[in-house]
Amino acid sequence: MRLPAFGYVRVPAGPPECATQGPRKELAEYADREGYVLSEIFTEHAESGSSAFAALVDALKDSEQPVVIVPALCHFAHLPALRSAMKKHVEQETGARIVIIHDAEHQRYDCGRLIPGMEIAQ
Repeated sequence: MRLPAFGYVRVPAGPPECATQGPRKELAEYADREGYVLSEIFTEHAESGSSAFAALVDALKDSEQPVVIVPALCHFAHLPALRSAMKKHVEQETGARIVIIHDAEHQRYDCGRLIPGMEIAQ
């Protein structure tokens, strides 16, 4: 039985289709491979007035088994200290388990794309 999960990505300003297509595909492929079914993917558009992050937190609070998948922690924020604070906020506020696809300790990841030549075989 597949476990339900939410996805969350933050994409740069620009044409929405171009910016969101890669990260959303990556989340879907990871979820399928690891036994999750994505209930919804929350997409934060940089410099937009919306807050997909707040909507994600609300959805996690209503979930029986809260899980959120992110490509990397940089999708929570650009600054490392803020990334940690937002991760901690989600965990404490919702009890969610956060699944990070690209752990910074194992791969270099530039918020939305792997840096060529920096991947480490797993």
